Amino acid sequence: MPAFSTKHGGPLSERQIAVLADQMEALWSRRDDSAVLPLYSAEDAGDVQRGDAAFRRYCARCHGADGGSRSIVDRAYLSLISDQSLRTIVIVGRSDQGHPDWRSYVPGQAMKPQEISDVVAWLSARRGVVSQRRNDTP
Repeated sequence: MPAFSTKHGGPLSERQIAVLADQMEALWSRRDDSAVLPLYSAEDAGDVQRGDAAFRRYCARCHGADGGSRSIVDRAYLSLISDQSLRTIVIVGRSDQGHPDWRSYVPGQAMKPQEISDVVAWLSARRGVVSQRRNDTP
């Protein structure tokens, strides 16, 4: 990544960098970040059926009951994203797209670590096989 400050060859003054940093913090940080992030272990793989129930409770309001209204279960998308990345999105949300995090899906009711793993298992089960067109001519 190139330098930003003029003293290191970049285009921005120290004041401009401070303004940017202040705005990023104001927009993207949470002042109430006293919550502990959900723990995860490899044994906590999640359950598809429980994931269906958790998805309906926490996610269906925006994504629809089957997950399709915002393409979260698009097979092509799911084929490109790892379970860990799905888990990260569930935990931290997507502030750039206005998606809440694990504490905000249902106001006042943060998702439990097991529910997060279950939703990831439910999403993973929807990957299926994405067919690829190929040329079989010699």
